[in-house]
Amino acid sequence: MTIEFYPVSVSYTDAATTESDTLGMRSSYHCEFIHGMYRVGDTSFLEIALQYASYPSFCGGAYAHSPQSRVIAERNWGGMLERGYKASHTKADEFSDGIIDLRKHVEGSENWSDGQWKEYGYRALGNALITKLTMNGKRGCILSGPIHAEAAQFCEQMALIDFTRRAQVEHHGMLPWEYRLSVNNNVQSCPVKVQVQETEAWVNFNSSNECKWFPIVITSDMLGGEEGHMSEDSARDRAYEDFIDMGHDDDDYYFDEWYDQHYSEYQFHSEDVIEGSITQDEMDYAAIAGDYVRRYSWSN
Repeated sequence: MTIEFYPVSVSYTDAATTESDTLGMRSSYHCEFIHGMYRVGDTSFLEIALQYASYPSFCGGAYAHSPQSRVIAERNWGGMLERGYKASHTKADEFSDGIIDLRKHVEGSENWSDGQWKEYGYRALGNALITKLTMNGKRGCILSGPIHAEAAQFCEQMALIDFTRRAQVEHHGMLPWEYRLSVNNNVQSCPVKVQVQETEAWVNFNSSNECKWFPIVITSDMLGGEEGHMSEDSARDRAYEDFIDMGHDDDDYYFDEWYDQHYSEYQFHSEDVIEGSITQDEMDYAAIAGDYVRRYSWSN
């Protein structure tokens, strides 16, 4: 199985937009921001962004909204660089070398179109959301949005993620460029099952858009408790391999009876979680990420 690379992302907590605004990005929605800015061409960059809120009393779940994935280049930088970025660069070569070049990491991406990078961006953003959920012990999240817009596209790509990579940078501070930086040098990866459940569409009379709720459920060995372990199918497959290796007959009837007696042994398999170290270019990115993170709320 080819495991797709997902870069380190940035998570902002309690960050304000200006020196006079002490609430800033949390004032409207009380959300944290998840963000990433990466190079995908000599003069183009991939930006991913999401607003996230954790609800301790909400059945252990979380809420996220307004996912965005877009490829930006010099010809259309105006809308990006004039709204809340610390560094107002006017040329691509003024961007820091510390920005991760995804072309070096994403297999087969050398000739990708902007559309392919945008789809990849949604998967990378989905991985960042999974990272946030697993770091906070959350097994579910809910989004809402128009059925043919960003939220739907994001969920479509997120459902394709079958192997997650937990690497995230935490920023804390009154301003994004005056932060306390926390980087976890240990990177964890493991299989993940993402289910985006189907719901009925409804009309948002504020926007006249046809919208949906998008409940997302993740199953991962990074989460504790029986519900957080790998799926029942995965556990049964693992148990069946051992059953046959022990010389038992290939008979589903006897396997079912044996599995019922050994069920708990296969609900967690620590070897599924791969430990590693964060790459040097991701460490370099963490050091300068604050210069390229949004400083305003948005909604789609």
